[in-house]
Amino acid sequence: MNARHLIKIAIWLLAVSSTLFLFWMSSTFAKFRYEPSKDPSNYVLLSEAFLKQQLHFDVVPEQELIENPDPYNPYSRRYPSFIWDASWYNQKYFLYFGPIPALILYAPSLVLFHHPLTDDVAIILLSTLAIVALGATCLSASRRLLNLSPPGGLLPWFFYVAFGSSLSLQLGGGMYVVAALSGMLFQLLTLFFLIRCLTAQRPARGYALLAGVSALAAIGSRPTHMLVALCAGLLLCISALTVKDSKITPRTIATFAAPLFLGGAILAWYNYARFDSIFEFGLSYQLGLDDFTKQPLCALQNVLNQPRLLSVQAWYLLLQPPYLVAEFPYLSFKRFPPRSLIDSDLTYLGADAVTGLFAVSPLLIPGLIATLIYWRAFPTNAKLFFGTCLAIGFTILAYLHTCIFAAARYLFEAISVFSVVSLPALWFACRFSRRSWVRWFWRSVVAIGLVIGVTIGLAGVLDGHFNKGPAIRALLNGEDPAEAYES
Repeated sequence: MNARHLIKIAIWLLAVSSTLFLFWMSSTFAKFRYEPSKDPSNYVLLSEAFLKQQLHFDVVPEQELIENPDPYNPYSRRYPSFIWDASWYNQKYFLYFGPIPALILYAPSLVLFHHPLTDDVAIILLSTLAIVALGATCLSASRRLLNLSPPGGLLPWFFYVAFGSSLSLQLGGGMYVVAALSGMLFQLLTLFFLIRCLTAQRPARGYALLAGVSALAAIGSRPTHMLVALCAGLLLCISALTVKDSKITPRTIATFAAPLFLGGAILAWYNYARFDSIFEFGLSYQLGLDDFTKQPLCALQNVLNQPRLLSVQAWYLLLQPPYLVAEFPYLSFKRFPPRSLIDSDLTYLGADAVTGLFAVSPLLIPGLIATLIYWRAFPTNAKLFFGTCLAIGFTILAYLHTCIFAAARYLFEAISVFSVVSLPALWFACRFSRRSWVRWFWRSVVAIGLVIGVTIGLAGVLDGHFNKGPAIRALLNGEDPAEAYES
């Protein structure tokens, strides 16, 4: 191994280690501590319940909650007499998120190490796997569907995927972010295996099976990913019917669908056993910010009741830019007063700290424009795959616009599929534009957007919930960053 290879390895090790450090910093709110015994995650409680062969938390509820005539009304409850954001039904606690993170991370930790896993560690693991899956899916789409490689080598795009396109610094959110990242990871794995199915030289039932299992795991993390499974199935059917010499056969489609039907039946039983309904995951019975038995979190009725909800969500979810502050990291979110934007007599919870999708990922809009410009030049399989991704992304965004609460983690599901389309499309424009000045224009756009996206991510704008400045200064001075944060 020569010196050049050693330098490359050293650079990659530095890049990966610095990325993991920033993920850790963000997921722990800059406390840099591992505290498994403090406030165990609801996923830990669910894992303990599974290991005891039950579906409800092994927690004795407070008598005050049992006797509460209106427990879902947030003004009738007194914390800590209940488990925050757990589902409460038939005087038992449940988890309204899907069980997949508990099954693949938290329960194995209890069995193998006899130690509960913290949400922080789960977030670091899932976010690392998610950016690897996003990078691999973008590369696979580029090489297998468009027959090209990314300009400038892999390293700058590793940083962009980690900090400029996957919202990976919006990690300080405990179990909520665990669910979102798990869904994002398996969504991307579904897309990765679909590309393999579309480009295989012979029927690839193994990849179809992996795609089906991944889609099921995405649904089992966040039920909104049912859309991914539906669109993936339609993609395979359309490819089998319309693409000449397609290797997608009815058996391939059946192989993809089999784990979804089997897993779907298990999830339906799981819901019915807990809430007496196969469609209820528990969100309606959540003990959180509002009474969702009376008004759903996301529904078309919310828009009909509050028409301005569409324009408000469009601004904050898609376009709102970060703003400058005087202290490191110099960029921050704006929170908005919902009562000044929505009719005061209607319920609206407001937004978490959100920077718009297209403002914080500067290559998404250029990438979508490049997709439209060069669409006719794309091979058939690329059109089918990119069209499926765009359908998933825009449908998810439309759904989010009906929600009465917005959080940056909600965007994970859209930003990943848009990145899988926009990045390969930009790489295509940089290489295959007919005129030299057009190629250089796209290369300039890519270079500028890459630098801006990585800079925004490294500056920490996506963490939104805290200011890391005091903690980082304390760390550099050899002091306890947790004390600086708490002070």
